[in-house]
Amino acid sequence: MTTDRVDPFKALGQFKPKSDADSVPLSVDIDKLSTDNNFPSREAQRVELGPKRKRFGAASKVQFNIRVDAADQERFYRIAEERGISKLGDLFGRCLDALEELEKIKTDRAH
Repeated sequence: MTTDRVDPFKALGQFKPKSDADSVPLSVDIDKLSTDNNFPSREAQRVELGPKRKRFGAASKVQFNIRVDAADQERFYRIAEERGISKLGDLFGRCLDALEELEKIKTDRAH
């Protein structure tokens, strides 16, 4: 092996950075070029929005994602199926109501 190595930074003096004026085309020049050659504009046309519609249904709904065990998920779906509940949010609300009712009964017995 030789100990003589080429210095990669030795000849960097010949490279000069471009000035900002050379590297960026003016938007005026681009606009003139496009109009001279009949290029269509890429700007989106204004769209008028229609009247705002009234929301139908009950209260607004939100997405609620939770991680559960697979067995609990199966149990939840089974309970919904057995009771004929097609909207899982309704079953979730019933579960919360039942839990609050159970806790109320327990606190009433404790006093």
